[in-house]
Amino acid sequence: MRVQRYTDARAFSDRIAPALEPAERENNLLLGAARRLTRSPDETAFMAGVEADGTIVCAALLVPPFNLLISPAPSVVLEALAEQLRAWGIAIPGVMALAPVAVAFAALWQRLQGCGAERGKDLQLLALSAAPKATVAPGALRAAVAADIPMLIDWSDEFFPEVGLPSADRDLFVARLDEAIAAERLWLWECDGRPVSMLGYSETTARAVRIGPVYTPRACRGRGFASAAVSGLSRRLLASGRSWCLLLADVENPISTALYRRIGYEDVCVYREYRFT
Repeated sequence: MRVQRYTDARAFSDRIAPALEPAERENNLLLGAARRLTRSPDETAFMAGVEADGTIVCAALLVPPFNLLISPAPSVVLEALAEQLRAWGIAIPGVMALAPVAVAFAALWQRLQGCGAERGKDLQLLALSAAPKATVAPGALRAAVAADIPMLIDWSDEFFPEVGLPSADRDLFVARLDEAIAAERLWLWECDGRPVSMLGYSETTARAVRIGPVYTPRACRGRGFASAAVSGLSRRLLASGRSWCLLLADVENPISTALYRRIGYEDVCVYREYRFT
């Protein structure tokens, strides 16, 4: 078994994709991050693949200050990865992976590093492969434009703290606003001539996209705007040829999870986060 480190995002993405894409839904976080690095390289990114008999059996990706992403793998593979990360002196702020993988790696890292681990969020991954159920709400979906940026920044100041995401996530969202708008990856639900909800999406593989963030200001909630926006964008994306629309929902927020299930999204798996102390 060998742990191979990569410095070229394209080479890393091309190497791991054939092994991870058969389970593209479960691996969407890592595949999406790797795909994004091919478009916007980051010299601070750590990329590695674990190989056995020339075959990728696990992949790991870390873009500081965010958590280490790990694909599912047996405990013996995770142990080899953890030991090599320690030997290389890689600083890991936390880990995000399928719940059993996150639990196993967190235990390994605590033993190797003598550190603590605080459990973070559990995120439910949901998936939709057929046209969503129709929703009824006044208004219509439209792509965000440059003139919306000041409002979107204000909304991001409210959204990210409300859902418990770090300021680094908010900063990255703001930094990518121009790019997201130019690529029509950011959308608004508009009612009576004013935006009342926002949502975006990112490509994770050639066949799948992940919708998020989804946010409705408090004053506009309870009127079905978010449901209509998610349903409308999901329908549009699937009609464009995608096979899957994916969503991540906080397990501790049953309202949003129930909203997505009503549209037709189905549970796939649960991700778990640990932060090392």
